Amino acid sequence: MIAWKHSRDALHAIATCVGLALVLNGCTATAEEPHQDLVDTTENLSTEAPEFSGPWASEFTAAYQKAPNAQVREYLADEEISEAEKQTLTESFRTCLAAQGVTFDDFNEDGSFEFTFEESVGPDNANTIADECSASEGVDTAISLYYSIHANPENKDQSVDIAACMVRSGTVISTYSAEDYKSSPLSDYVLGDEAAAIEAVQMCESNPTGAFGG
Repeated sequence: MIAWKHSRDALHAIATCVGLALVLNGCTATAEEPHQDLVDTTENLSTEAPEFSGPWASEFTAAYQKAPNAQVREYLADEEISEAEKQTLTESFRTCLAAQGVTFDDFNEDGSFEFTFEESVGPDNANTIADECSASEGVDTAISLYYSIHANPENKDQSVDIAACMVRSGTVISTYSAEDYKSSPLSDYVLGDEAAAIEAVQMCESNPTGAFGG
């Protein structure tokens, strides 16, 4: 068995793209977002989102428009994702992966996850399977939002703190800024090991003022 790890990829994409048009046209993947692509179907594109009004309203609208099926849209419609709903989608994701030879246990506290796969599956194919299951089972939408909301309930802009945390981690250049974090690929600023930088940004997003001695 071979182990692999995915970051909480869709969170940053959804959080920085407001509304359907921006989700479809204005979002590009960064290094810590290796499989953010969501399912684009005629059904999804024609689905009108409810009028969300809370601090995560724009992100709920984007996620609702991108949701792969009616169940995920139902979970999003009340602008709240319960623990039970998250567990249901987690089990669906686990089943989707298992059916294709990939084993997944559970999400980490920051929303990232690891999986294992037989050598015959191969890392590229396993990543593709994870991409497809993330999109089809609501990981890229509802579960991503679940972890984002738990980390930052009021949806405050934490980019300054996250950028400072990344500098403290020693994995990016010392001039790395909030604007760099929000608008540019992480790989543009990495010092040395990119995998270490990806791990660091996950920690900084989860605890921007406490990670790496903050």
